[in-house]
Amino acid sequence: EFYDPDSGELKGFDVDTGEYIADYLNVEIKWIEMPFANLIPALQERKVDMTIAAMYINPEREEQVDFAEPYVNTGLVMVVRPDLAPKVKTVRDLAGLRVGVKIGATGEKLAQDLSVQGIALEIVAYKETLDSFLDLEVGRVDVVFNDYLNTLVYLKNSPSGLVIVADDAGNVNYLSHVGLGIAVHQGDLELLQAINAALLAMKRDGTFDLFYRTWLDSTASE
Repeated sequence: EFYDPDSGELKGFDVDTGEYIADYLNVEIKWIEMPFANLIPALQERKVDMTIAAMYINPEREEQVDFAEPYVNTGLVMVVRPDLAPKVKTVRDLAGLRVGVKIGATGEKLAQDLSVQGIALEIVAYKETLDSFLDLEVGRVDVVFNDYLNTLVYLKNSPSGLVIVADDAGNVNYLSHVGLGIAVHQGDLELLQAINAALLAMKRDGTFDLFYRTWLDSTASE
């Protein structure tokens, strides 16, 4: 999700998905922006009804909130400048490098785990993924851990030249495979079932494919 520089409107895959769900439920949606790390606390304190922000479904989060069925599958990847692409293939190659991560996101936890395991990387934490990419472009960090789909959006809309780390055969080196989930306050089962019904309808009527081509598929024609 991002603000369109021309219209100033909030746009993106998650935004269109949220609007579709609202229309399906015949309710008006109100978007509330906040740091990623504040999303789950906001649900727990009932400041919001649901969250949709490329959030990975994992056991730790499932103990705190309830998730709808995954609305898209993705994973964590490493992003580098082209000059580093031949040198960074696996997490073992991160020793001595500065790794940008988003505060509260899965990438931060993975970087911390790798550091504990003895890989001497330097963790640089950011509130927003965009800031980590901008620093990567100018060399303030060497690698960014980020969601694959979120990275595709950035690469599609940026002339940065950044690349996703892949093996010698060109296959993306996923650090994890996960589903993205829409979360609600624990116990809000009626809302959860309604969201699941909307997501199923979105896939059956072809809207999901349309959103994917529009926002995520870098090979799709404009």
